[in-house]
Amino acid sequence: MESAFDTKRPPATSNASIVTKIIAGSVYSDGTIAAGHGFGVVQEQTGLYVVTFDTPFEFLFGGSATQAYSGSNGQGGSTLDNAIIVILSNSEAKIKTGDGQGNATDRDFTFIFVGHGK
Repeated sequence: MESAFDTKRPPATSNASIVTKIIAGSVYSDGTIAAGHGFGVVQEQTGLYVVTFDTPFEFLFGGSATQAYSGSNGQGGSTLDNAIIVILSNSEAKIKTGDGQGNATDRDFTFIFVGHGK
């Protein structure tokens, strides 16, 4: 099975010059950044976005992405509408958003990635 992760593992000993790093943001369905800094976004195709970190992580531990639903007067949408991370590396993440039938669809989303870096 092919892995979505292409990240380095941290060394067995700690390095005092490496600190915990967090990059988080919100992105509109057209690929425009709504909030956050330290990254850029390119919409490659319908429902597929590449988030590139301005400064790559030394070691990326993991992250999460989810659709940001804004309709139904705060009652929420379908839990089948969502966002997934399809590729994750120390320098970028590819995020796919979709509708309730599993079709790639442009959606607002949020993300957070945590690791070590400068």
